[in-house]
Amino acid sequence: MRAERGLLLLSLGGLWAGLAMALLGGLAERWDVLVLPWFPAHGILLVLGFVLPGLLFLLLRIAGPLMPRPLDPARIRVLGMLWAAAAIVAGLGHLLPGRVVAFLGMLLAFAAGGMQTGTMLKALPRRGESVVDVARDPLTKGDDACFQQIRFAHFFLPLGLLLMTASYAPGLAAWPGSPRLFLAGLHLTLVGHALVAAYGLTHLAIPRYAGVPAIAAGAIKGELHSTLPGLVLLVAGFLAGHSTGVGRGLLVAAGVFVFLGIFVYMGVLGANIMKNKSRTQRVTPAFAYIPWTFAGVLWLVCGVLMGWFLNAVPAPLADAYPSLRFTHAHFALLGGIAQVYLGLLPRELAAWNRRPVLPFTGTARGAFYGLNAGLLLLVVGRFGAGVGGTAFLGGAGLTLLSLALHGLHIRKLIRPHGDASA
Repeated sequence: MRAERGLLLLSLGGLWAGLAMALLGGLAERWDVLVLPWFPAHGILLVLGFVLPGLLFLLLRIAGPLMPRPLDPARIRVLGMLWAAAAIVAGLGHLLPGRVVAFLGMLLAFAAGGMQTGTMLKALPRRGESVVDVARDPLTKGDDACFQQIRFAHFFLPLGLLLMTASYAPGLAAWPGSPRLFLAGLHLTLVGHALVAAYGLTHLAIPRYAGVPAIAAGAIKGELHSTLPGLVLLVAGFLAGHSTGVGRGLLVAAGVFVFLGIFVYMGVLGANIMKNKSRTQRVTPAFAYIPWTFAGVLWLVCGVLMGWFLNAVPAPLADAYPSLRFTHAHFALLGGIAQVYLGLLPRELAAWNRRPVLPFTGTARGAFYGLNAGLLLLVVGRFGAGVGGTAFLGGAGLTLLSLALHGLHIRKLIRPHGDASA
């Protein structure tokens, strides 16, 4: 319990700290002070301090109780410490001159990824092993397909981190292929691990929230089968170089496969949510996760389309490429993965700590609308006056305020029911 709570606090803290670092970068740009590489540090902190530990927390809460074998609590504690150390060291390493500290941070991340994969593969259903028993519980209908996604996601985690770590190796700074290694590893980590794991987790959780069995287990497998060739093409395209004709062609083809997977995901998830939806559902606590989930999936779709667009028509928009790349990353991570995570979190915390589900009112609404408005302001500001402009700084500030509101909303759910210090 303590180790899982540590992962929760690390993920929320990593999200807030990563965005605060972006605000610092914008202020430094505007006032021409504290000129440090804030934005690379902000990006690596969000990946290592928010995305990966946050997904691990949800894996433990959503998938853990359904696994055929228990997870080792001691290994979970060590994993939490490794992810925290990796995020701190790699984040600081990006603010310091040289690459040695950042490389050490990435080595810690690779160690954490390898350990997490080994731990999960021991507990997850093995090849040919089924956990589906619809006669006992119809809600298990899609569980085998979901666990297959989670299993594949953990094969990609150490591979992606290995490529990222190799790109930081001392002596490779002047090698032209170093950025290509990083981009290949980053996309393998975020698409191959984070997105595929999110597919499996939401398809385990949403049918149980709605009380409706998975609409089609075959469609859940289709998400994975569409995404896998896209991953191969993504890695090949980035290694070939996204500025070359061959690299761009591979990346465009990859975008088609990844989009197909996420389009199927959107349809299956929406069908599960809407099948049991009533006209009055929006005023009940059961509704609370739905706006976050729908918004998250919509932003993920936009992020994937923007990534495809970047490589399909690069020449006429060369001047706007940095802003388009910024939009692609923030639509997918802050709009997509972060909102799916923040939406599932209150429901899982309520069940974990035996507390009532919180309704979508007051601070919850403020956090949701504020985060989405903040994301739009960030993108508009990046295209306009840049990261030092008023719109960008306003968007960063609004996003941080919205996360604080979300933390205020769920604060009572973080401690077990009956804890006097809650």
